[in-house]
Amino acid sequence: MLDLPRPEAATVRRQPPAPPAADPAALEAERAARE
Repeated sequence: MLDLPRPEAATVRRQPPAPPAADPAALEAERAARE
């Protein structure tokens, strides 16, 4: 994946995937991992 057809694809890959705020299970899992 060295040649990305779209420049925005590289920008999205640099940002870490954020958990959806609508998913309480994901939020609780992240909270438990931090504590």
